[in-house]
Amino acid sequence: MSDTEALGLAVAGVAVLGGAALGRWAPSFALPAILVLVPLRVGLVPWAEPATLVLCGVACARARSIVETLREEPAVFAATLALPLWVAASVVWARQSAFVPALLGKWAIVTLAAWVAAADRTRDPRPLVIATLVAIVPSALWGAAERLHWVAPAGEARELYHRAIAHGGSVRGRALFWHPNRLGEFVEQGGLLLAGAGLGGVVPWFCLLGVVGAAVGVWGTGSMGSLAALGGGLCLVGGWWLAARGRLPGAGPRIRIVAALVLVAVVSVGAFAYWAHGGLGPRREIFSFAADRIREQPWLGHGAGNWSLLVGGASLEISTYWFRGHAHSLPLHVWVELGFVGVGLLFAFFFVPLGSAVRRFGSVSGTWRGVGVGAVAACAALFVHNFMHYFLRDAADGILTGLLLGTVVAVARRAAPGPP
Repeated sequence: MSDTEALGLAVAGVAVLGGAALGRWAPSFALPAILVLVPLRVGLVPWAEPATLVLCGVACARARSIVETLREEPAVFAATLALPLWVAASVVWARQSAFVPALLGKWAIVTLAAWVAAADRTRDPRPLVIATLVAIVPSALWGAAERLHWVAPAGEARELYHRAIAHGGSVRGRALFWHPNRLGEFVEQGGLLLAGAGLGGVVPWFCLLGVVGAAVGVWGTGSMGSLAALGGGLCLVGGWWLAARGRLPGAGPRIRIVAALVLVAVVSVGAFAYWAHGGLGPRREIFSFAADRIREQPWLGHGAGNWSLLVGGASLEISTYWFRGHAHSLPLHVWVELGFVGVGLLFAFFFVPLGSAVRRFGSVSGTWRGVGVGAVAACAALFVHNFMHYFLRDAADGILTGLLLGTVVAVARRAAPGPP
C-alpha cells in the first residue's frame, strides 16, 4: 500500500468516526451534516465519497434506533430491503457476476440513508431545512455561473465537448457533479423539500430563497427532465397547500377542483419539457435495444450491473457513449438487469414507504407535515423523471433520495394516535 492510499484510508476512517460521533452525541445534526456533504464530490478513497462515509458512521451509532424503527414499520422494512436482496441474489444467474457488488453497494447506500432518516426523532425541522438550503444553493448557483460563462467548467475540453457539457458556444452547468443531469436531480429534490417546508411554515423566506435557487440551478443545467420534475413537483406541493387551506365543511368540491388543476398543470409541464427536449431522440433506439434484451430474460434479467456488458457487445446505429452506463430509463434499466420481479420491487421500494406514510399525514401536527409533503413530492418527481434517466450513477447520488424517502416515514411516525 502506497503512502497516498494509506492516507486516504486514514482520512476515510476519520470521516466514519466523525459520523459515528454525530450519530451518538449530536443526532439532531447528523442528517443536516450528511446533506451538506453530498455535493462535495471528492473521493477520499476510490470507493466512497465524504457523505457516504459519514452516513455509514451515523448508521453505526444509530443502529439501535434504526432497528426499533424498522421493527415498528415492517412494510417499510420489507419494501426497502427486498430490492437490495434481489440485486444480491442476481449473482446466481448474472451473465457476469463480478458486476453485481457495485450495484448492490449503491442500492445499499440508498437503503441505509432511508433507514437512518426514518429513525430520526429531531423535534425541530429547521436544521434539516437550512442544511438543504446550504447544500443545494451553492451548487445551483455554480451551475448557473458555468452556463453564463462566468465560471469555466473544470475538465479537459475534448471530454467536456463529447459529454455535451461545453458544446459549441453553450455550457451546461454541473458544479462538482459529474454531469449536469446529476446536478439537476439533486437541486430538484432539494427545491421540492424546501417548497413543502416553506408552505408548511418552516422558515418560509429561507425556503423561498432555496426554491428560487433550485430553479436557477435547473436552468443552469439545461436539463428538461429536471425542469419537468421541479415544475410538476411545485404544482403538487402548491395543490396540497391550496387543498389544506380549504379543509372546511363542504370544501370537498373545492379540493377536487384543486386536484384537477394540479393534474393539468403537471401534465402541461411534462409535455412542455418533452417538446423542448426534442422527444426521445437517440433514446428511441436504446429503448428498443433494452426491450430486445428484456424479451431474452423477462423475469430474472441478465444480472445486476450487466447493462454495460450487454451494450458493449452490441452493434447499434447510434454511439453508445451516452448509454454504456445506463439505459436512460430507470424502469427499463432495472428490467434488463433484474427482470420483471426487479421492476416490481423497484416500485415497492419507493411507493410502499410513501403510501404507508401519506395516509398518516393528516394526524401530523405542526410544521413537520409540510416537510413530509415536500419530501413526498421530491421522491415522486425524481421517480417520474427517471423514466427518462437513471439517478444512481454513484452511491452518493442516491443519498438525498434515501434521506427524503426516510424523512417521509419519520414525519408519518410523528402522527398523533387515532383518526385525524
